[in-house]
Amino acid sequence: ANTVHIGDPSLKPELIDSYELGVETFLGKASFSNDLYYRFTQDKIEDINSVYAENVTLTSVANVGNDYSLGYEFDLMVNPIKAWEINLMGSLYDYKISGAVSNQSFARESLDWSIKCNNTFTLTRTTEVQLNTRYHSPSVTAQGKWGGFFTTDLAVKQDLIAKTLSLTLQANDLLSTGRREFTSQGADFYDHNYYYR
Repeated sequence: ANTVHIGDPSLKPELIDSYELGVETFLGKASFSNDLYYRFTQDKIEDINSVYAENVTLTSVANVGNDYSLGYEFDLMVNPIKAWEINLMGSLYDYKISGAVSNQSFARESLDWSIKCNNTFTLTRTTEVQLNTRYHSPSVTAQGKWGGFFTTDLAVKQDLIAKTLSLTLQANDLLSTGRREFTSQGADFYDHNYYYR
């Protein structure tokens, strides 16, 4: 009743140039990698909102322009004890997006960061438990801004036949914190969305 979705048959594919310089170091059984990177996307594809009718939003996809990311990533993998593996990953980057939507030029920028921690516990030779947490900071889009979000996921994997068949039980967003906010606006509208599972 409040949203109409439409496709775009003239959509072009995104073309991404990516350059990375990385170093990996081993400290005993632990490994640590550092990467500097630059990514440039041509014909960036994003969801675009506009007015369809009074109190009705038209949502489509479009090539909005180009985006640029210059940043740093790290990845640390360590085993505090034999049955516990920790993989800690993070990223900090300057994000820029520019182009035009509905014949209106835009240029937006944000300093984005994210962190993710995967904990894998080996209970038996055939049973593993994985606890994952992640956070992503707020970020800009062609028409607005995404809010930050934090989630915690849990999975249990049971091998039934070694390297052939396994059963996995997974629960996402255990703490119900994966709620996200999105704000978009144009010449004749302002739209605020709040998503939760």
